Amino acid sequence: MQMLLLRAARSPWLLVACIALYVGFIGPPLISATSTFAVVVGLMLFGLLAAWTYRFLRRVLRHKE
Repeated sequence: MQMLLLRAARSPWLLVACIALYVGFIGPPLISATSTFAVVVGLMLFGLLAAWTYRFLRRVLRHKE
């Protein structure tokens, strides 16, 4: 199970799908919501997505053939 999660975290397609899902459907309603809790959750999801993107790109750019 842990290996499956690790493989999924390294998948560029899953990252692209999550970014598209956040930008297209989840992010705008959460960040522009009237509830403070919804805004905080939207910003936390954005932070997690940004951290995942940073780790992914750092691993890809440091990869030596």
